[in-house]
Amino acid sequence: MKGTIKEGSTQREGNTQRNMGSNSETVKLVLVGNTTPSTNPKGKTLRTALANIFTNGNQIVKRSVGGRSVDISLQDIGGQETQTNKLNTQSYKDTDTFLLTFGYSSRTSFEGIKAWYSEAKRSAPNATLVLLGIKEKAGEKEAVSSQDVQQLAKELHINTYAECSLDNPQSIQKAFDKAIELGTHNHQH
Repeated sequence: MKGTIKEGSTQREGNTQRNMGSNSETVKLVLVGNTTPSTNPKGKTLRTALANIFTNGNQIVKRSVGGRSVDISLQDIGGQETQTNKLNTQSYKDTDTFLLTFGYSSRTSFEGIKAWYSEAKRSAPNATLVLLGIKEKAGEKEAVSSQDVQQLAKELHINTYAECSLDNPQSIQKAFDKAIELGTHNHQH
């Protein structure tokens, strides 16, 4: 899904797309990771379910960050769920923030983060990286511990970590708001 600015002409400044005559900017978020849930509802990944909850079916998601209006361009990178897909790298252009997603119920999902991290760093070295753990529902059995996540974040030098549960929309909004705020910082540098 790509958020676009509809009125006026646009100008690209680094990763920022500004609307001439408006104070709106676009922050590009890209969700990557292998997050096929154990229950696999309707064939969707946890990552795709998360994106659908956040956007609520809308093409453009608007947020206010620091008193500024921000249009969110959210891309859920599909493809092979067992490995990164080199064809996706074209979608990474001008990414402000990568959300490296994993499912708490899948050790394999968690272990795949290193490959996604490498691809993100290679494709968009200046993008912010957020490690995002997803639970299908609160209280689910976890194959990944908080200690595991902290160790991986330290190993990969990722300072930002968030977690959310698909049955708690507030946790999803909070995780995305953190990623959006970090993405707007890329525009100021």
